[in-house]
Amino acid sequence: MTGDWEIAPLRSGDEALVRFLVARLTPQSRYRRFRSSSPMPSAEVVSHLARPDGWHHIALVAYTPGVREPIGLGEVFRDAAFDDGEAAILVVDGWQGRGVGAALLAGLVDAGRGVGLRRLHGEFLAEHRAVRRLLVRGTVGTRFIPDAGTTTFEAAI
Repeated sequence: MTGDWEIAPLRSGDEALVRFLVARLTPQSRYRRFRSSSPMPSAEVVSHLARPDGWHHIALVAYTPGVREPIGLGEVFRDAAFDDGEAAILVVDGWQGRGVGAALLAGLVDAGRGVGLRRLHGEFLAEHRAVRRLLVRGTVGTRFIPDAGTTTFEAAI
C-alpha cells in the first residue's frame, strides 16, 4: 500500500472494472483521457484496455484500502520497437491531485523496466498541465513536443 491506496495488476478481461472507472470520470476528465465526449469508450476500446498480458500490455489499478474501490488505471502498450511503450493514466476526479497518478506512473516504470522497456511515450492535451508536472517528477529526461493543442512526451525509464 502507498498513501491511501494500493496498486495491483488489472486482471485480464475485467471490462467491468474499466467501465466502472470511466463512468466515474467527469466529462472533462473523460475527454482529456479519451478525447471523446462519449460517456463510455466503444466496447472494442474497453475490451482492448481490459486485456493486459504483462508483456505487450501492462495495466495497473489503484484501489482504495479496505473496500478496494478502483480509483485509477495506468497502462503501457509495447510498440513494435521492442523497448518502447505508449503510456496512459486515468484517475477518477475525487482522487486527482493526491498522488495516485504518480504511484501508477512509478508502478508502470518499474513494470516496464522489468519486461525490457527503456522508453515511454504518449500524448496529452496541452491544456492538461498536471500531466506535464507528473511526467517531470516521475520520469527522467522527459522531452515534450507541442503540436496544435496536444503535447507528445518521450521519457527514458
